[in-house]
Amino acid sequence: MPRPELLSPAQRAALMAPASDLNECIRYYTLNANDLHLIRQHRGVHNQLGFAVQLCYLRFPGRTLGVEEVPPPEIVGFVAAQLGLPVSAWSEYAKRDQTRREHLQELQRHSGLRLLTVADYRSLATWATALAMQTSKGIVLVEGVVEEMRRRRLLLPPITVMERMSAEATTRARRRIYRTLTELLTERQRGDLDALLEATPSGKASKLAWLRQPAGAPSPRNLLGLIERLNVIREIKLPIQMGQAIHQNRLLQLAREGAQSDAPHLRQLEPLRRHATLVVILLETNVPSRQP
Repeated sequence: MPRPELLSPAQRAALMAPASDLNECIRYYTLNANDLHLIRQHRGVHNQLGFAVQLCYLRFPGRTLGVEEVPPPEIVGFVAAQLGLPVSAWSEYAKRDQTRREHLQELQRHSGLRLLTVADYRSLATWATALAMQTSKGIVLVEGVVEEMRRRRLLLPPITVMERMSAEATTRARRRIYRTLTELLTERQRGDLDALLEATPSGKASKLAWLRQPAGAPSPRNLLGLIERLNVIREIKLPIQMGQAIHQNRLLQLAREGAQSDAPHLRQLEPLRRHATLVVILLETNVPSRQP
């Protein structure tokens, strides 16, 4: 089964795009004295310009320049102006694949950047899981991974690798949230939660649907109905600390998912997810009803 995509094509492109406007070029691509000294060690205007452009790509966005990739003219022009070289020199450099590879290896040694390893991937996946415990927004997760890789001086791999890592972190975080929400439940409480998905004596709706009924206009009858529903929730006696270890964003998301699910759908969920969702629904329905 294919993994759901976290990012849109536009988001993927934006995350891996180099700087283009003048302010960003000034911020990321202004060459210092050390840069100029390193660049001037290469013979030929095309080698100097090409080497400098590759240096800029490693600096931001923090990846290599693709074999067939053409850098934005704004970058080439900005770098060429600093070196006093013609922009046209880039076209000659672009034809020299071996030279580009050799320059890239030299730049990696110079910058201290390194390629992503299996150990790095596992470490970053653990880091991303902690972030996924706070949010499930794909763009936030992948942006976080990108920034963490830059902090660790790692070359950015293809965006699909970071997207896959974030998706795996989201899955692990969900399972952790489900376990946290259900680990204190007794077998009786689990049975009581499942009983909410059964039909009411009238047979017209589930007990969960009955609990979700709005209070209605103030009246003795509606007040008695509300008290009756609250008592059903109180009788389950959910632990008072349940949900406190979960970030509010994730609780709200799970509550929204639960609100959009009816009893037949919830019955089809695996027990861990079903019970966690029901717990959050009850917490949202009647927070003061949690018992120590």
